[in-house]
Amino acid sequence: QEVYLTPDHMKQYMEWCSLCQDSKNERQLRDKWGDSLIFCASQGDLSYSLVEDEKVSKLSFTQDLWTPKLLHHLQKTKSTKFDFQEHFNITEILKTVSVNVIPNIPKYGETQICGYGVGSVIAIHMGLLLQAQGYTVKRVVTFGQPKAIAARDFSACNLLGVVNVLLPKDPVSSLFDNHASPGQQLTLTSKPQLESMPTFGDQVSVPVKLPKSIKKGTSVAQDFSLASYAKALSNVRL
Repeated sequence: QEVYLTPDHMKQYMEWCSLCQDSKNERQLRDKWGDSLIFCASQGDLSYSLVEDEKVSKLSFTQDLWTPKLLHHLQKTKSTKFDFQEHFNITEILKTVSVNVIPNIPKYGETQICGYGVGSVIAIHMGLLLQAQGYTVKRVVTFGQPKAIAARDFSACNLLGVVNVLLPKDPVSSLFDNHASPGQQLTLTSKPQLESMPTFGDQVSVPVKLPKSIKKGTSVAQDFSLASYAKALSNVRL
C-alpha cells in the first residue's frame, strides 16, 4: 500500500521531533507552549513532558539509546541477543513515570505520544497502558525506535497508529533479536517512504548481524542522534 506524503505530514513530524528535543529543556518548552505546558520532568536518563494543545494531550519521552554502556556491551559480546527491557529497566521506569503522567491526562479529547530512542519504547508502552485504561490514543510517533516490542504486545501496538521515523542505516533496525517494531515505518531517504511493517514472525525470522559501524565503534551516537533526525526532516523536499 502506497501512502503519499504531503508537506503538512512532514511539518507534523518535525513538530514531534522538536517536542522530543525540547523535553530536556523546561524553559524552552515554557517559552514555546506557555500555560499549555502541564509539566516537564525526568526519571534517570529519561526526559518527558506533557502539553495540552486544544484538547489534545501531547506526551513526549526522550532518552538516548546509544550510551557507552550499550555500545561496550555490543562490541564486547558481538551479539544482539540480550534483554532490552532489563538492560534499560523499562518496567520500573514505566511504573514510576505512569504515576506522574496518567493523573494529568483528561479522558476527554485525545492523546498523542512521541518518543526518541529508549523513550520511543516508553512511548509505545505508555500508549498501551493509556489505551487499556480507556484513553483515546490517536497517534504514537517515534524516532529511532529499536525493535523492542515482544510478541505478546505486538497486536495491541498496531491499534495505536505507530509511525516509526527512521534514518537510513540506523542500526536500531537490525538490533534486538526476538523483538519487533509495530505500525508503519517512515524512512527518511531522498524520497521519504512510508510502509507498513511486516508481521512479528516475519521480523524476528530474519538473521541479524551486528552493523559494521558498531563493530568499529564509530560515531553511531552522533550519526543517529535526535539532532540528526531533526536535520534530516528539515532537509526533506516533497
